[in-house]
Amino acid sequence: QRWYALRISPYQTLDRSIRGALVSLSDIDIRKRTAEITADVTAYPARFLAAISHPLLIVDKDTRVLWANDAFMGMFHTKEEETIGRLITTLGEKQFANPGLQDLLRRALSVGTGFRDYRMGFHTDKGDEIHLKIGGSRIPASGDNALALLSIEIDVVPEANDDF
Repeated sequence: QRWYALRISPYQTLDRSIRGALVSLSDIDIRKRTAEITADVTAYPARFLAAISHPLLIVDKDTRVLWANDAFMGMFHTKEEETIGRLITTLGEKQFANPGLQDLLRRALSVGTGFRDYRMGFHTDKGDEIHLKIGGSRIPASGDNALALLSIEIDVVPEANDDF
């Protein structure tokens, strides 16, 4: 029930004559299972989270983005190759480097404490102020592969002259 790599190579003496074979087994179980989990992580959200219209991210224990939905790409004007595999703190204008968010995310990944309605704001390069409401929870994963799902919504902040 484990994965191994089998390698067979000729055994040569100093005079370059072949006198046998070297057989080696390498334990690649962790590498193989990690690759399977990563494939599952990207396949599952594409199939089952497609109906959700607000931005979603899945990050690993190092807060590296493993998956982002189309709504995230559209809201933050980014492409998959600019997002997948990068640390969440380096995305876009580094708005996700917020210390409060990072603390909540670390807790969600390490002990499974989810969070909801974390509010944060940032300024775009055009000078606009954007307010976000973020929620996150740990996704059950095998082994030491902690994953978290982040949900991001635009937090509507009423203007001073609006009647809310």
